[in-house]
Amino acid sequence: MQDTPTLTDAVVQNLFQTLGLWAATIIVLGIGLYLLLKLYLIPSEVNKKTAKIKSALAKEQFIHRLQFEKEFEIYQKLWKKLVDLKDATEMLMPIMDYNEPGKTEEETRKIRLKKTQAAYIEVRKAINYNKPFFAKEVYTNANNILSKSLRQALASQYPGRHVEEFLKRFEEAQKRTDDILKIIDEIDKSIRTRILNIGKAKLIE
Repeated sequence: MQDTPTLTDAVVQNLFQTLGLWAATIIVLGIGLYLLLKLYLIPSEVNKKTAKIKSALAKEQFIHRLQFEKEFEIYQKLWKKLVDLKDATEMLMPIMDYNEPGKTEEETRKIRLKKTQAAYIEVRKAINYNKPFFAKEVYTNANNILSKSLRQALASQYPGRHVEEFLKRFEEAQKRTDDILKIIDEIDKSIRTRILNIGKAKLIE
């Protein structure tokens, strides 16, 4: 004789069915949550990190551009002042000398010294005002120019009275002028190299 299903068996069976349904529902919800995280939240984090990196690179680009513009501006101004100083210094003891129109030799010497002094001051101010923005080698060489120019100005204030003595002093002065030109050439190379290196800075598209 077969056993007749009891009420208890039916309850247990319904309970297992309910639990199975709940388990299936939880699994489906878990999978759905995982897919949601994968499709939306995880890419969002990646996008945030990417945006942060791009922001940092953009700031770096901005700084490089400002540095380039600032250095280019002060190098342009410094170069003009250096050339003015070179020209004024050369006239202190030129190869073919002459007096300024309507001026005596002493008056001519004072005029030239005044021009050299003015050019010297302009270069010194340009160097001191912009020291933080100069490349180290440019700053060092520009200061050497000031030193050489000052020595030239001092030497020109006491010209020799005899031809031999004057020629000796002229040769010494010419050597200092050559030294100035060499240093200016070095500054030129330094400026060109510096600008080239800054111009190669990584840019953000």
